[in-house]
Amino acid sequence: MKRRNLIVISLLTVLLAACAGNPEPEIQVVDGVSWTRMDCERLPDMNVARHCHALLDLDGEITAIGGHTTGFVITRSAEYYKDGRWHLLSPFYTHDDSFCTLLPDGRILVGGGYEKDFGIGQTWGTEVYDPATHQFCFLPILDQKRTHANALTLADGRVVVSGNWYAEDWTETYDGGRFAFACASSEQRTFPYILDSAPDSVLIFGFIDTYNHTDVLSGRVDRLDGTSFEEPLIQEWRCYPLPCGNLRKYFIGDTAARSYRWLLPAAGAAGERAFVLVEGERFSLVNWPQQLPQEGPGGPISWWEDLQVDPATETAWIWSFDPGHGGRQYLAGISYGALLRGESAEWALYYSDPVEGLPANPACLMLPEGRFLIAGGTNGSYFEAMASAMVFHTQGVRKSKAAYRWGLLTGALVALALVWLGAFLARRKRESSEPEAQPVPAPDLLSRITTLVEEKQFFRRKDLRIGDIASELGTNSTYISACLNSQMGVSFPTFIARYRVAYAQNLMRREPEKLLSDIAEEAGFSNEANFFRTFRQVTGKTPSEWKESKI
Repeated sequence: MKRRNLIVISLLTVLLAACAGNPEPEIQVVDGVSWTRMDCERLPDMNVARHCHALLDLDGEITAIGGHTTGFVITRSAEYYKDGRWHLLSPFYTHDDSFCTLLPDGRILVGGGYEKDFGIGQTWGTEVYDPATHQFCFLPILDQKRTHANALTLADGRVVVSGNWYAEDWTETYDGGRFAFACASSEQRTFPYILDSAPDSVLIFGFIDTYNHTDVLSGRVDRLDGTSFEEPLIQEWRCYPLPCGNLRKYFIGDTAARSYRWLLPAAGAAGERAFVLVEGERFSLVNWPQQLPQEGPGGPISWWEDLQVDPATETAWIWSFDPGHGGRQYLAGISYGALLRGESAEWALYYSDPVEGLPANPACLMLPEGRFLIAGGTNGSYFEAMASAMVFHTQGVRKSKAAYRWGLLTGALVALALVWLGAFLARRKRESSEPEAQPVPAPDLLSRITTLVEEKQFFRRKDLRIGDIASELGTNSTYISACLNSQMGVSFPTFIARYRVAYAQNLMRREPEKLLSDIAEEAGFSNEANFFRTFRQVTGKTPSEWKESKI
């Protein structure tokens, strides 16, 4: 009864707030510069604290893939945000400082990354993530194992991959069947820009070599056909590299209209900033009307060196991540459309109140309606990853007062009615028995399951039962089943079947002459008929059909 009364009082408070209307935007002026306050919406923390991960908006579903966690330990995990919580996923490979690119069918291709903890080595592995099914499917390996690489999908469907770190770099392409050498790199680069200049060609350049040197590259630009040219502008104005992200965040053209235009962040020798506009193979400089202020409502500001463009509003956004400045978030947006048309443009500047747990160096993602998401990052050390996730709203103060009030009023009245309806139904059912509580697995159970299955290859046991896994982990079958269903959306047999099929595919790729019956035996299938049936259920093809298409 007390809880219901508290809810009613809260709803009445909302009604009063609705009648009063919403306040005007809060403005602060610092050194003659106006700043607009933005609200911070704190989301639940991710399941895994992570840094150097990919962060993507896949049709409104935020997805984080890979990275490393606390202790600079690689995490073989991914997760997506839906219905108010993060759902954990298990990719086939680890992807710390990897590349990713959106494919024409809406899936994400992700690959490469560090081989070991502490940012050591490179990997071959690539896979695709399907946001419609929340499933990963592995692909053929790279032509060269890589980390600190970037990738871009062309209009003709091919994926171009280039860049490496402490290893040789060249450019390769993926045609849907395999990765293959495309052309040599005129300069060895890490995190290079890969910009399409035509439906079937790209420009590749950068200013950091594979050993992190920033003063040895000449500014050459490579084409996909193996030719290259000098571009004096990017020798004078250095374009910042892009780690762990989607290169399309810089794209302001229209591939359907064959308009290939890119807007890149750049800095001069004295630290002054500007945009570099790339149209086809033509490079030009777009000067800012003024430099960003170095002082904000909370004190000094260190602006980030990257940007994101919003073609819908022709706005380029730059942000600052430095929890040392009172834990505030700053954003600056400028109309690049006005600049390109030769019109005057000024910065729109935003600040937040101090935010507890604001991470340093997080992944940042621009969302529709002027919202910005940050998720993960560090507390200042690569060894201390964070799981924080929060959204900052730059347009929340611009909504119509009338619509805002009536929306609150209607919502509160509906909620009040639901409270009383719920109380009535509760009284009717008071005599009935309580429903059985659903099992709640331990938070780390999924990672323990996957570690056990992979390291000890339990999936290769023909007679494997869910009870075997439960006994090994000191839990019970109900928790194992609930964990797989809630966090991966699969049953235990399906979970094991995918590992067996993946193992069989690797065998077919490595030993193409091996008999399918022997492959079925080694992968853990009870018989060859079960192998064929399960393989087709998972891949949509028979083993022979898949073998012919992939090898």
